[in-house]
Amino acid sequence: MASRAKQARWDAVRALNYHRAAAAVNLATQRTRNIGIILYPAHSDVTNPFYSFVIQGIIREAMDRDYNLLFSYVEPGYRDSQDLPKVIREANVAGVIFVGHINPGMLYDIRASGVAVVAIDHYPRIRKVASIQIDNRTGESSPPNT
Repeated sequence: MASRAKQARWDAVRALNYHRAAAAVNLATQRTRNIGIILYPAHSDVTNPFYSFVIQGIIREAMDRDYNLLFSYVEPGYRDSQDLPKVIREANVAGVIFVGHINPGMLYDIRASGVAVVAIDHYPRIRKVASIQIDNRTGESSPPNT
């Protein structure tokens, strides 16, 4: 009997094309399926052919794992946590990916808020940041360091 009722519920869900509201799920679980991508417009990360392939890879991986990507442009003149992107200030991301340029102050403030950070081919170099670096001489990526 219970399985018949359960099957009827699933049939109704499919017939109505019902999908859970992500905001409600995030509120109930205290987790989000959002990842922030931080870019600096002054550094042309999006138009750089190398970084555009990196971003395409991030998009594919996020889709395969059912994550949402929230892109944020930030200005290089970071002062304090009030300058953090809105998605971070509002605790709307599980993690952040820096592509290319990274502001050390922003990085430290993001990590202090409890958000995971990964940097891809970032500069300036910052120790103890989970990162993937490209060796321009050999064309190989180095393993993530922490």
